[in-house]
Amino acid sequence: MIGPSGQSNGLRREAFVGLGAIVVAITVVTATIVLTRGDRRPTASLPVASNASGQTAPRGAPPAVWAVLTWTVGDPSPFDYPGVTYVTDAIWWGDAFLAVGYTIDEARVSGRIWSSPDGLAWQLEPVERPDLVFDRIFVVGEGVAIIGAHRAPDVGEEAGATSLGLWTSTDGRTWAESVLPDELLGHQHIRAVAAGSAGWLIHTNDLVGGKQRWITGDQRGSWRLADVGSTFGGGDVFLTASEAGWFAFGTRGVDPAGVQAGDPADDRGAIWLSSDAEHWEAASINRPGTGVHQIVRVAGGWIALGTDHEGCRRCIDHTMLAWRSNDGRIWSPIEIGQSEMNRFGGLVLSSDGNRAIAIDTVAERVRVREITDGRSFRVIPNGFDVSVGTTDLPDFSRPYIGPMGVVAFDQVAHKEEPVRHYVVPYLGAAGGPPSP
Repeated sequence: MIGPSGQSNGLRREAFVGLGAIVVAITVVTATIVLTRGDRRPTASLPVASNASGQTAPRGAPPAVWAVLTWTVGDPSPFDYPGVTYVTDAIWWGDAFLAVGYTIDEARVSGRIWSSPDGLAWQLEPVERPDLVFDRIFVVGEGVAIIGAHRAPDVGEEAGATSLGLWTSTDGRTWAESVLPDELLGHQHIRAVAAGSAGWLIHTNDLVGGKQRWITGDQRGSWRLADVGSTFGGGDVFLTASEAGWFAFGTRGVDPAGVQAGDPADDRGAIWLSSDAEHWEAASINRPGTGVHQIVRVAGGWIALGTDHEGCRRCIDHTMLAWRSNDGRIWSPIEIGQSEMNRFGGLVLSSDGNRAIAIDTVAERVRVREITDGRSFRVIPNGFDVSVGTTDLPDFSRPYIGPMGVVAFDQVAHKEEPVRHYVVPYLGAAGGPPSP
């Protein structure tokens, strides 16, 4: 499992101890459902650095702005199982949302695939998938692909190897596992991954030899090692797909004369571009801050998010930064503002290739903004439908965009069973509440 920093989050039975130790109770009433929020274990998803489609939507006029979003709670029962259930990624594809994740209980880990035509009514795929974890879902070619891992519930990264898995589908309902070359992808722990029109790019750590690998794959199933040289200095980077290849981005250490190497004050945000995963071009960033952690595609170009820790890498609530670019090579600052801290770090952002949606909290209220022209964020008035009742702020995970609005998920815990966590889906319907 991969956390946002690229560090391993091994799945162990011990992870269940204390999961319900911190329980903040709220009540959300919808029909006869009572939801109680619980503290969330750090997510084990891959770094959030790419939208599902590879962000290769054709350039065109910006989409029409959304006047308002009204949040309605969906049915959580398909996400409720003994143990702890996570949604790690989702997309809109074809005529439905597809979401992936997994459940950990004391007996095993099970991969999960859900679908929904409207973001409210969800259905779990009826196939049992024991000893699997699904991490990310992408649109690749004419179909969709899930990347994840085979693993036992009590085998973490230190206790045993993880076997990567790749599943593909042409209809979003029937999935076939691909045969991966063991000599390249066997015993590998994924640090970052991106997929798009140029194929796959995966950064791994060898669990046997300890060395890092860069591996590329095309849509025909051909895989090879890529030699990135010393481009990234051995550090962790995030990845996302572009129209012609990939972006890598993160932090580049700068060592001015007379300053000790590794001084956090010398960190600089960095973005690189490549069409073949081996030859990388450094982009120019105006006021780069100290790190770049996300790039998304919108109709008006590319948007990047980052931070400036101002010499205090261990501090929280770093100054948030944003940039825009027409071509991915020259990046200019745009205003993003500050967010209140939550368990997702503050602001969560997603794009469908034309529109990007940002969700955070300000003055203890959910704030939703969109950017369609690549230049400025616009606040979308939003509120909760009366059917939700009186509610505290949900800690929404990354939003997922569909034609009717935005889906986001909140993690909650059973009041009577604090170690049983499940997921509640919300739909932010664009323009007003959904039709009954």
